[in-house]
Parts: sequence; structure tokens; C-alpha cells
Amino acid sequence: MEKLGQDHAFAAMTENEYQRGLSKRLYIAIMAMQGLLASGIYAEKIAFNPILGKLSFEIADELLKQENL
Repeated sequence: MEKLGQDHAFAAMTENEYQRGLSKRLYIAIMAMQGLLASGIYAEKIAFNPILGKLSFEIADELLKQENL
């Protein structure tokens, strides 16, 4: 069984080849991270907060679970 969100978000066919693009899971996690940074809670520190990445993927995983209900 394929993991949730491993299908491609922006798959496209060019003239001679198939381009897969980002996975849906990665794309959702990127958007979640952008929202968390925009909130200002995590953006205050210059150094990357490891909790931010983990939380972004947790949000993506939950959204993908809800999509498949």
C-alpha cells in the first residue's frame, strides 16, 4: 500500500517526458511551514527550529488522512 501523500501534486506531461514534481505530502508540509512562519511564533528565532519541520509534516499527514475519509 502506498503511503498517504506520495502521489504527485503537480504531475505534468511534457512533449517527450513525464515530470512528477513534488509529492502532495511535501507540498502540504511546505505550505504548513509557510503559515507557521507567517504567524510569527516560529519566525522570531534566526536559527531553524526543528519542531517547525516536525509540526509541518504532522499537519500534512492529518490533512491527507482527512482527505481519504
